[in-house]
Amino acid sequence: MRKFRHLPVSPALMALGCAFVLLAVAASAQDVPKQNLRLIQEIPIRLPSSATPLAGAPQCDNNGALYFRVSQDGSSSPQKTPIIAVSSTGFPDRMFSLSSVPGYDLSTTASVIDFVVGDTGDVYVLASKAAINGPDPDLDLIRFSSGTRYLSTLRLSHFYLPRRFAVLTGGSYFLLALDRDFSVPGPIRQFLESSFVYPVGLFFGSKGKLVREIALPDTTKPTLTATAASLDHSAQPAGSDPAFVATSYDGTIYVVRHKPDLAVYVITDSGATVDSLNVTAPFPKAEIVGIAPAGPRKLAIEFAHPSAAPSFDDGNAVFSIIDAESGERLVDYQATPETAGSLGCPTPVGFELLAHQPNGNLAIRFVSAPKPADGTNSSTSTEKSPVR
Repeated sequence: MRKFRHLPVSPALMALGCAFVLLAVAASAQDVPKQNLRLIQEIPIRLPSSATPLAGAPQCDNNGALYFRVSQDGSSSPQKTPIIAVSSTGFPDRMFSLSSVPGYDLSTTASVIDFVVGDTGDVYVLASKAAINGPDPDLDLIRFSSGTRYLSTLRLSHFYLPRRFAVLTGGSYFLLALDRDFSVPGPIRQFLESSFVYPVGLFFGSKGKLVREIALPDTTKPTLTATAASLDHSAQPAGSDPAFVATSYDGTIYVVRHKPDLAVYVITDSGATVDSLNVTAPFPKAEIVGIAPAGPRKLAIEFAHPSAAPSFDDGNAVFSIIDAESGERLVDYQATPETAGSLGCPTPVGFELLAHQPNGNLAIRFVSAPKPADGTNSSTSTEKSPVR
């Protein structure tokens, strides 16, 4: 999920009049203005030598700090793969770890599914652990203060395989999950990842109760195949992740999935379906590896080549600005090895990225996205976006 920088600059998140839009992505010969990204500033990140970054989409807070997960001493344990916050100076000044959460000590079999940076800087972690009673793992939403202090654990009632989530206004939550295929032989309550194939959107109240379930269009037949891999999806390479989620100030939820086909869904908190639009990819077999609302009625999508999708960044990636009302690609921004990176958030003049330097070290890159010569209105907004 993506968080916008509010200070010192603050682009607004998408404001849409529609409630639910399906954007089916397919490559075509659409005539789209093209520009090259330009490097504004590159800030080295000074990670401890014992910390190794895990691949996955980073997030931004209101001050432009980047958040991502690292492995301590090569461990894959969720208690030793904390989320770190790196300031705009490149200094990792905060760490959010499950090791401080009651019920998640080192002896607990658990996994981190996703995390979100809230509008006040609080960090929310979606985690699962083996249940004491019943076959399905417990699903917990764990909250930390912006100062890394553990605040609370909310148990979510569910019968699904969780993928991504969003924090909504009013203290409610959205969860993207997979539902079971009940045609799979065996007890329907048996927790087999291979039986979860139907994408669904789930809305939870502030107390963790499931209040609404919505089906995603064109998913009446099994369209996703879960693997026997770990539930720890946020630690997997971006290209292997089934979906991305971003939210806007008005409660609109954007969901991208790319297995087996690329698709973008736009949902309001009501979950009503309004329209469907086609969106063209900038090149054949493009993989979506990052999204972020980029101003009123605009969505930024990072497209990577299949061979590069599992890596942290693709030196030939394309950042497209999409008109979320028409589905038109307004402009394509071509990355180079010097301007590549994993999309953190748009800025009024371009993008903030988490990138690898030639020596393999991490860096924050600020890149500019020049306005097309034809005057296409593709810039991101500087309005303040009050929520993630």
